[in-house]
Amino acid sequence: MDDRKYWEDNWANEQGWSVSDFAKKVYPIMKKNSLTDILDLGCDDGRDSIYFADKGLDVTALDFSNSGIQKLKMNDTQRCIKCINKDMRNINFPVNSFDAIYAHLSLHYFTDKELNIIIDKLYRMLKSSGYIFIKCKSTKDSLYGKGKKKEDNMFFYQHRRHFFTRVYMNKALKMFQVLKTTESETSEYGFPSSFIEVTAQKKS
Repeated sequence: MDDRKYWEDNWANEQGWSVSDFAKKVYPIMKKNSLTDILDLGCDDGRDSIYFADKGLDVTALDFSNSGIQKLKMNDTQRCIKCINKDMRNINFPVNSFDAIYAHLSLHYFTDKELNIIIDKLYRMLKSSGYIFIKCKSTKDSLYGKGKKKEDNMFFYQHRRHFFTRVYMNKALKMFQVLKTTESETSEYGFPSSFIEVTAQKKS
């Protein structure tokens, strides 16, 4: 099963999630810094996009899963979220498009080369002094090492997963000013999960 089919099936069958804790963590930062134009990068079924839109933000939601985007459209009847069905490796927004980019569990599916290209695009898409919020699987996660190894800290188990360290995250965001990096743990589908969370700002 390839990654695309996995996620198409996943969001077609998903019964709905509540807003993520990560969205609740970063919204106060968005509000404090008057960040209004937001890109939800890898929005899944749009649970966090809807949360941000309900807070009054202008949200663009992007995901390569058509089933996820369709669920978001079905649930977004009044908020006017801009929904885009596209692989983030092919994003082509103009420079200075967004005040903030929000990537909740969406950037840890790519090789080093792919990620570097994506991060470069995200940097250019952000407005001066714009923010980026990222949450990714860490190497302390219970799934680390399972499946077929693809490259350093990347394995295929149901789908591709790239596990991050603090050092790797900071290196990937070398063009940004990293403001805060934390590690978090929770339970997903009954399994312990570990993450790296980062808040960074485009250097003006």
